Amino acid sequence: LTFKQPTTLALNDSVGYRLQEKVDTNWIDLPAEITKVDSIGLKYQVMHQGKPTTEYQLIIDSTLFTSFIGKTTNHETISFRTKSLEEYSILIIELTQHTGKEVIQILDKNDAIVKELHATDPKVRFEYMKPDTYYVRLFIDENSNGKWDAGNYRQHSQAEKVYYYPYDIELRAFWDVEEIWNYTELPILEQKPKELVKKEKK
Repeated sequence: LTFKQPTTLALNDSVGYRLQEKVDTNWIDLPAEITKVDSIGLKYQVMHQGKPTTEYQLIIDSTLFTSFIGKTTNHETISFRTKSLEEYSILIIELTQHTGKEVIQILDKNDAIVKELHATDPKVRFEYMKPDTYYVRLFIDENSNGKWDAGNYRQHSQAEKVYYYPYDIELRAFWDVEEIWNYTELPILEQKPKELVKKEKK
């Protein structure tokens, strides 16, 4: 469960919250932690490995989050149900050349990052993917800081290289899709799929 907001929020650690799982007719408390995903507090995540086809609720006490102008959250109960495994797909990307510095990003039709994994092995497995059409991008994390870095003129450093898988990938429910990718096979300027190029121009 992820919280996204348009303004920076601070987490009040002294305020309580509870994640509960429905077992028969009872709500059972679960161990869970809310952590900040980004560096500025626009995105938080409830860290708990859920089960398929299960009902949950997150009970949030008031003032759990506070904005920079002093506004606080209300007391809320958020109910949700996880999908069955049959409703998801698995995407496997196998790199024919692998250095261990590659970071693979799965993109949606708007060129936004859906998932991202460091390619510690030549085969990278993306699980729990919603059926849809996706694109794949890769960058070489030369300094191993987990993010793409632009070039720096003063430091005489080049931007980290970015590669695109040149085709879209369609995922269907309860399918495993495996793609083998040599990311240097095509010149970089010819790699980006036409659909994303058109979106960028718009």
